[in-house]
Amino acid sequence: MSFRKPLRHFRYMTSEKMQPRVSTLRLARPAIAAIAFAGLVSSAFAATVFQISDAVTSGGGQNVFASDPASTFTGTTSTRLIYNNGTSGSYFVAKFPETVSLTNVGDKITFDWTVAVTNGANSGGQAFRVGLFDVGTATDSNFGTSTGYRADYGTSTNNRGFYERTGSNAGLFTAGAYTQYNVNDYASGDRGSFTRTFATSPVTFSGSFSIELLDAKDRKVRISTVLGTGTVASIIDDASAFTAFNSVAIWIAGAAGTSGLDFSNLTVTLTAAAVPEPAAAAAWLSAGLALAGIMLRKRRQREL
Repeated sequence: MSFRKPLRHFRYMTSEKMQPRVSTLRLARPAIAAIAFAGLVSSAFAATVFQISDAVTSGGGQNVFASDPASTFTGTTSTRLIYNNGTSGSYFVAKFPETVSLTNVGDKITFDWTVAVTNGANSGGQAFRVGLFDVGTATDSNFGTSTGYRADYGTSTNNRGFYERTGSNAGLFTAGAYTQYNVNDYASGDRGSFTRTFATSPVTFSGSFSIELLDAKDRKVRISTVLGTGTVASIIDDASAFTAFNSVAIWIAGAAGTSGLDFSNLTVTLTAAAVPEPAAAAAWLSAGLALAGIMLRKRRQREL
């Protein structure tokens, strides 16, 4: 009986040679994904639109205005903004350097505050109100064409909540210029999220009020608020929502004797969505392909 010798070419069939070859695309995929993600993240940003140190309450460059001549700003510094109200409800408007427009899905404007309220009214559902508006060129009156949203905080259940400025009135916070959102339509939270009492003096509390663009084509926004660590309340406006704002306004109810607002934080921030510009996207893609090429060359060198 005879045996055939093993074919000579079998000696070249090493374990390394029998490993399947990996395509360039497969090698490059993790690198491209990582770099593309980094490019997207780097395109996002948050910018401060207005803060206490920007406030000018009188004279040249004034950008903070009281609605009532009897209400004044005193003791204002780069870290504190103090508003003294009379016995009637009044408000002040802080205007931004330029109009903020929500243009890309995910764009959000947020007003954060910390305030000490002295001698605040402790009745009613609207003792303290905040809003983001486009008031045009108006300062302390003639807000008839202003648009925007507000949130009212207090003790009475019925009047607390979100409002949209749909009408025309010279007074920025005048009730007849607003439509109140039905609490049954809230996306989260309820009127309990707007509870704020002023039984003692001073009362210090923090809060946040924001508007986020959900749909650019149909102009849909989410309006949200939270007081301290409480429950977030939100409502969605999907009927040609307002997306441009050039001011923040704060209203306080009148009380027996003067009441006051002492802000240690009053900050408006714009958070822009992560949308890469075409040139930036091309640069990141080019970098990803270059890295993939390097990876492929290194693999070929190992195979030699």
